[in-house]
Amino acid sequence: ILFDPQGAKRVGERTHLHPILNGELWVFGEGYSVMRSEKSLTDLARTHLQLAGLPDETATVVRHDGRTGRTDLHLAVCDQQHDRIRHLVVELKAPHVKLGRKELDQVEDYANTVVDTPAFANGRSDWDFILVGTTLDDIVRRRLIAHRDDGLFWRNADQGKPRVRAFVRTWSEILTENKQRLNFLSRGLALDPSV
Repeated sequence: ILFDPQGAKRVGERTHLHPILNGELWVFGEGYSVMRSEKSLTDLARTHLQLAGLPDETATVVRHDGRTGRTDLHLAVCDQQHDRIRHLVVELKAPHVKLGRKELDQVEDYANTVVDTPAFANGRSDWDFILVGTTLDDIVRRRLIAHRDDGLFWRNADQGKPRVRAFVRTWSEILTENKQRLNFLSRGLALDPSV
C-alpha cells in the first residue's frame, strides 16, 4: 500500500496507516510500555509527568505560535536501568505526501515545544521525534545534518533540559531495518546450542 503508484494515492494517514500501526508498533522498536495515538502535546506532558512520578497537572501546552498540537503516535517507557524516561513521537504522512519543509517544520516545532515547556523540564528524559514518509524532497535532503545516515535533522544542546532529537525516515529505510532485525533473530533461533 505504500509503494504502489496507483494505490498509494488512496491510502490515508488516519484512515489506513494509524489502524495498521496501532497493532504493529514493534516496527518502531521494542521496549515501550506506554502507547498513545492521536494525543495532544498536553497529553504528552501528562504522560511524561506520570512516568516521572510527579502530579500530572499541567496547563495546556501550546507551540511557539500559540496553537496546540496533536501527535500521531507516542510511545514511552521509564527505563529503570538507566534512570531515564524515553519517549518516541512518530509523525506519519500519507504515502502520496512528499516530505518537505512544511512537514519538517511541524516536527521541529513539536521538538522545540518539549525543550521550552516547563512540564517537560526534566534532564533525565530523552525525546526522539520521527517524521515518516515515502519520499523526501531536495530541501529535506539538504537539511539533514551533514554526514549522518540516520536521518537526524535537529537536536537541542541545552543543559538541564530534556535531550531532544528529530529524525526524518522513509518507509523503505524502516522496513529494511526491520527485515535485517528479523533475519538476525531468525538466524539466532536456528542455532543449535548443543553443537
